[in-house]
Amino acid sequence: MIQEPATDPSADHPLSDRRQEVLELLAEGETPKHIARRLGITMSTCRGHIQDILDAFDAQNALQAVLLAQRNGMLRCRCGDDSEGTHLGRAVRSIVPP
Repeated sequence: MIQEPATDPSADHPLSDRRQEVLELLAEGETPKHIARRLGITMSTCRGHIQDILDAFDAQNALQAVLLAQRNGMLRCRCGDDSEGTHLGRAVRSIVPP
């Protein structure tokens, strides 16, 4: 079961535009390597953004952060869209109702 964060990250820990981009790409099932390439950043920077996202949500992993972000209305991505076909997108669809 996913533990709810102590506070709402959208209110207390707003994500920068770049971290929001990383979160949305994670929700679409992209790997850190692909995210770094797509955004033109180093793997180290990408890992730092992911860690900051995990910290903001008090999450243990990317899936948990994505689920919490979706519950808090923080995702603008199409991660629930059937056309995505990504592993994480399918996982989010199967766990979180639309």
